[in-house]
Amino acid sequence: ALGVGLFSFDLEVELTDANDATQVKIVSFNQREEEEVRKSLTFTCTAPPKMIRFDPNYKLLFEIDISPGLDLLSYGAANAADVPNRIRSHKELVKIGSPAALAAVSSALSKEPSHHVRTQVAVYLSEAKCSVAVQVLARMVRQEEDLRALAPIFKAAGEVRDGVLKKALLWRCTSPETRLPPWAMAALAQALAKQGGDDVLELLSNEIANSGPMHNIEYCGWIAALGEHRSAASYSTLRSLVPYGAEPRWKCRAAVTRAFANCAKWQPTTAQKESIEILGQLIRDPSERVRKAAAQGLVDLKAPTAVSDLDAVFATLPTQDIFWINKLKKQAREPAVENKGALVGEVDRLNTKVRELEDKLNKVLAIFETKVVEEE
Repeated sequence: ALGVGLFSFDLEVELTDANDATQVKIVSFNQREEEEVRKSLTFTCTAPPKMIRFDPNYKLLFEIDISPGLDLLSYGAANAADVPNRIRSHKELVKIGSPAALAAVSSALSKEPSHHVRTQVAVYLSEAKCSVAVQVLARMVRQEEDLRALAPIFKAAGEVRDGVLKKALLWRCTSPETRLPPWAMAALAQALAKQGGDDVLELLSNEIANSGPMHNIEYCGWIAALGEHRSAASYSTLRSLVPYGAEPRWKCRAAVTRAFANCAKWQPTTAQKESIEILGQLIRDPSERVRKAAAQGLVDLKAPTAVSDLDAVFATLPTQDIFWINKLKKQAREPAVENKGALVGEVDRLNTKVRELEDKLNKVLAIFETKVVEEE
């Protein structure tokens, strides 16, 4: 009735051919209703196209989902002059997911100068979860040297539980002669803990036992890693550090509380009930940060008394935290998801099985392609 369209915008499309000649054309969209719209552009080139960029000047306020093909994407990932379009090309290549596409990603990353691109691509590879993507991500874990990119790449690697990534993370943690900076070591410890295993638990325990010269940031990372390990042994260690005065580093007590609550979610019902009682006592701790960590832990564990406990914490916190407390109350009233640990474990098992099947399929395809070439 008001004559307001659904959306209206101009999309710039830049095409570069093999002679480095560049053309820019504009396609306009003026959508009035929710219907499919198709637009076409024609470029006249004296040489084959080698790169295409959509919205090269970043005028659009939304993400573009366009795949112009493997060759153009591969060239754009390696040679686009701007960071956003290199990231966009990598995203589409990872979405394609074929060995050729991911090989192009790996090749472009080996020459990529921007840490922004490498950290974002690590996230895309982690989300893909296929076997070839995991191998490329493991290579990034081993080879990355930019201090600004280390922590994000380690964090992305921690989102996938895989033997290849575990080896890469263990190597990065134990082999290099120079120890990484605190933030990087903290992220590396947590990513490694998510891989699980007794060897990882032994490493975590040794690092915490010999943490005298360690920076608080790194120490908190190793403590958080114990919580991510989810084992009964790591829970027992954190349980011994939770009481007031047990943790010698005062500034790290909140990190201990968070890790304890995180680890408790994966323990048997009896241990969870004990954890709720302990966290209920910590909401009266002298440290505001510990009180807030305990309140979050009670909500995460779906404690029956979580709402009343939050009311008790509310009076001890600054006014600006009212929104945070109300958000926690809403979260506490939501129904609990039954057997969350079992569901997560089943997802991890299925992801591992999928990667194994992909490896077998890639080997069969390689043998088949070799035979076809020989017959020709």
